[in-house]
Order: sequence, then C-alpha cells, then structure tokens
Amino acid sequence: MKLYTYFRSSASYRVRIALHLKDLAFDSVPIHLVKGEQGMAEYLAKNPKGSSLLFTWTVASSHSRLRFWII
Repeated sequence: MKLYTYFRSSASYRVRIALHLKDLAFDSVPIHLVKGEQGMAEYLAKNPKGSSLLFTWTVASSHSRLRFWII
C-alpha cells in the first residue's frame, strides 16, 4: 500500500492514524504542495484531480476481499 501525502494535510493525517491503528503496513510518499508536485505528470497519471491525498493498493489474489471505510 502507498499513501501519497502532504505533511500538513489533515486528511492524510487521519488516514495515517487509521492505518497505524489497524497495524497495516504502508509506504508514505511525500508530495510537496507548495512546490507544486501534485501537478507533475507522474502524479497526475495516478491522480488526475491532482489532490494531495492518494491511497493505492494492489490485491494479491482473486480470492482476496477488499474492505474500506469512509471516514
């Protein structure tokens, strides 16, 4: 799992808390909003809206279940 995050984002902070409470391992990828990194082509390919919070994951098998909660 990867969390593309900005250190001042309260939404990113809440997602990090939830992931830690569930003991889920994830990679944090910093995106600097002031420098405009959310507008770079590489990031826009993953997140066309260019918002600061992006959470990605890969399901390992076809038998895996995916559950999510809207906070």
